[in-house]
Amino acid sequence: MSILPRSMMEYEVDAVANLWHDTWHQSHDQIVPRALCEFRDKRYFHSRIEREFTAVRVLGMPGEPIGLCIAKDTNLDMLFIAATEQGKGFGERLLDDAETRMRGSGVKEAYLHLALGNVRAIRFYHRCGWSDGGTTEKLLEIEGGTMTNLVGHMIKRL
Repeated sequence: MSILPRSMMEYEVDAVANLWHDTWHQSHDQIVPRALCEFRDKRYFHSRIEREFTAVRVLGMPGEPIGLCIAKDTNLDMLFIAATEQGKGFGERLLDDAETRMRGSGVKEAYLHLALGNVRAIRFYHRCGWSDGGTTEKLLEIEGGTMTNLVGHMIKRL
């Protein structure tokens, strides 16, 4: 298995979208508004992966991703690891890759948003040197429009 982060290949779009869908719902279904959970179906994640293609980094054998990360500009947008692979250091590898790429593009301070009830993710980012930056309202797409939701804001000097 490839333990080094790499760019996603075109033929992996479905597999990566499915991984993201499954891991997002496992960690968010009980802590975010129901309307958001219902809106974020497999089509949503497939569409996002296609839109974010050049920013997606993955771990795992080609065609068998176990983790994904999306980092753009100063924003660590997404980082998810398959439930069966959590706790094995794969998240740290993807995060280090994202931070290295951001730093290389001149980013001095990165930020991320996360669900306030996502305690496991909050602990993970604290262990990796991220700091609490308070909370912020984020505009989220849902069926028929948008909604605002209070999210955690974390920052890290790179």
